[in-house]
Amino acid sequence: MLILAIFALSVVSGMLGIGVALAAVPVLSLSLDDLVNQVHPVSLLLNGVTALFAALSFGRAGLIEWPRATQLLFVATAATPTGAWLARSVPAAAIWTLYFAAVIFLLTRLLHPVVAPHEDPSRVRFSRVLWLAVPASVLSGLIGVGPGFLLVPLMLHYGIGIKQAAALNALAVTPASLLAAVPHLAHMSLPQNFLAPLLAAGAIGGLAGAWLASYRLSPTLLKWTFFVVVAATAAYRAWTLATGA
Repeated sequence: MLILAIFALSVVSGMLGIGVALAAVPVLSLSLDDLVNQVHPVSLLLNGVTALFAALSFGRAGLIEWPRATQLLFVATAATPTGAWLARSVPAAAIWTLYFAAVIFLLTRLLHPVVAPHEDPSRVRFSRVLWLAVPASVLSGLIGVGPGFLLVPLMLHYGIGIKQAAALNALAVTPASLLAAVPHLAHMSLPQNFLAPLLAAGAIGGLAGAWLASYRLSPTLLKWTFFVVVAATAAYRAWTLATGA
């Protein structure tokens, strides 16, 4: 059941180029008890794998703008592990508080872009995105979801189209997510044969989701898919925390 859930979530996250960690954290938390030593490393590894295979699919479709993607890759890769390192000394309650605060912020920003969505993306001042990507990546590493879920709405906020933002992000967050998992690996303790099937499901789902986004789905549908998925997973996790389910 968990593998099917991760596959379905990976398809959706692959559509958006964000990696699956944002949705996977609350789902994995239902099967794993240790947030920092189990949930975080698994979610970050899944994030890197789903983003990598989504990037392969977006690249084949010609949607990756390589100069911007490379710049964003270096910024996210440098900043995200700092947050992962800080997570080892921050209480779980504080991490969840930051998680929900980040979700509320990004959903609000998603609905109010600074630049009109129809504006030519080449005119957007990408330097603003790069500067803001630093704190966004640190925060993402801290809460164990990889930088993608904040970077995509950040790019949308400055007028970059959803398909282009997803493609840029998929490539940029792959090394950042995998490196963010490194501080956790020495302390990771998982049931036998737990990880490999999840990573395989994430890879296939990410590849399929990016293909759908590239060739079959409209930008408007992608944007609202992002909104609904993020809101639904956060609301479900809030319910489980409140009820102890």
